[in-house]
Amino acid sequence: MNQKVVFRSLILVILFLLLAKAIHWVVIVSGFNPGDVELSTTFAILLFMIVFYLIAPISIGFLVKSPSENQALVNRLNGILDSLTWKNRVILFDHEEKYIFTTGLLTLYSCTYLSTGMLKYLSEDGLKGVLAHELTHVREHHILLSLITACVVVLVVHPFELNFMLLTGFFIFLAIRRLLEYRADVGSAKLVGKQALLKSLFELSALKPTNAQERWFVFAQPYPTLSMRIRALETGMHPLF
Repeated sequence: MNQKVVFRSLILVILFLLLAKAIHWVVIVSGFNPGDVELSTTFAILLFMIVFYLIAPISIGFLVKSPSENQALVNRLNGILDSLTWKNRVILFDHEEKYIFTTGLLTLYSCTYLSTGMLKYLSEDGLKGVLAHELTHVREHHILLSLITACVVVLVVHPFELNFMLLTGFFIFLAIRRLLEYRADVGSAKLVGKQALLKSLFELSALKPTNAQERWFVFAQPYPTLSMRIRALETGMHPLF
């Protein structure tokens, strides 16, 4: 991985840790009962999650300093985007690793980032599939729904003060995140066709095959495995575990 990206990532981690500490301190000095540590901590967690999601685009912009200037790759991406009936802002950035991800709570401020490594690796149909998947996340407000779900889980779990309820809430949040991934696949299949999406999933599976450990511990992951997503498209069933 690029050393500059690693360095900037470490800086971001440190800044987020300092931000979490600062938010907790502000909540405590803002009038919360000092004896009610649980309430102040819960409110601080909610505030941190909201701020984290809001500034995510700025954080990614810090990591991805400038769009790629490789005109051939930019033209290839634009040609694929022109073939889609629904579009969103997509930034191509120079990186040998294969990445694609989307940030932004609201559609107006959302952006999909695609690495040149991923663009070079995938076929035309494969690129259409992954781009349509990310665009569906934006179109159906999945990032906003993830934040709302996380906030609701924190608020519901707070009164119980039980580790069991905390774990239950955590796994419920992960299950909903997996459902949103399936929803993005459904939207992608409608946008570019089922075969194009399957093509992208098979190509990604060849890049990173699902191992037995991933399959057994999928309940603790926010995303279904690629093999689960392929099976869901082929059968119409959406297993959470």
